[in-house]
Amino acid sequence: MQYTQEYMALMKQEAPHMMDHLRYLEVLSEESNRGAVLVTASMLDDVLTKLLFARLVEGKSSAKLLNGFNAPLGTFSAKVAAARAIGLISEEWRRELDLLRAIRNEFAHSVTATLGDESILNKCNELSLCLPEKATDAEGARTRYWMSATAILMNSLNALHEGTVVRIIPIGCQPAC
Repeated sequence: MQYTQEYMALMKQEAPHMMDHLRYLEVLSEESNRGAVLVTASMLDDVLTKLLFARLVEGKSSAKLLNGFNAPLGTFSAKVAAARAIGLISEEWRRELDLLRAIRNEFAHSVTATLGDESILNKCNELSLCLPEKATDAEGARTRYWMSATAILMNSLNALHEGTVVRIIPIGCQPAC
């Protein structure tokens, strides 16, 4: 998928927060099913990091939680759990992200995994943020995976852009603390 220069210029002006998402869509269109799952999971992990940074107290302590070797919230799984625990995401999104992560893990840990594998197809059919039609093959599974992930990505990017993710203010501090 290639966007025209005019379209990209318009998006940069009107929706700069969506530029990474457009680049993701371009990359995704060139990827194999394995690559698409892994790239999509990476984008979800990145947006969860941004959501958590936007909510947590600004400073080194928050960065240490999310970045670096053995960071307590350094894994996709930990980020999903933390995002749910502090009210950033709904239970439905937690469930959806856990399914997307489980599908990603199948590809990350098995060189023979395909979207047509029964276990992966079943997980894709459990996803709820997509069309109601169940997948019967790898193409349908990829569509369901992509649609679910895109719903989360776009809503998250819009929330970050619109400032609806509110930073925690420590007890005893003024808002500028």
